[in-house]
Amino acid sequence: MPTPRAGEIDLAIGKRIKEARIARGLNQQQFGELIGVSYQQAHKYEKGINRVAASRLVKIAAALQVSVEDLAVGDGAPPATDRPGDRMRLEVNKRFVKLPTQQQRFVLMFLKGLAGELEPETTTMGIGGQDNSATLIEDSP
Repeated sequence: MPTPRAGEIDLAIGKRIKEARIARGLNQQQFGELIGVSYQQAHKYEKGINRVAASRLVKIAAALQVSVEDLAVGDGAPPATDRPGDRMRLEVNKRFVKLPTQQQRFVLMFLKGLAGELEPETTTMGIGGQDNSATLIEDSP
């Protein structure tokens, strides 16, 4: 009797699990400990090598602080780890959300400036607990 293999749904669920794990800033060892399995088993779930039982999916969703539906169905978009560069974006997001709100605003303004999307405006950044009011002025050619 042939061994059942993981199908497309199992692969998609595994990729969503991996995406949620990375977004939470967990490595496979930490994730495995949270759900009561070895890191090797966690890896097999993420790769779709082993199917995830419904009861285990509930435990995984709780550990990753997402809904079961997010892991099982998703939003219709391919998991972020499927697209080039998205692992890096997940890593940046993981660190960004740990910053205080004022520093998040500064980083966002910095990124907009790098992308050439910064519009002249008056803003208060509050970096380092100080009121750093500044008027942003575009350079003239």
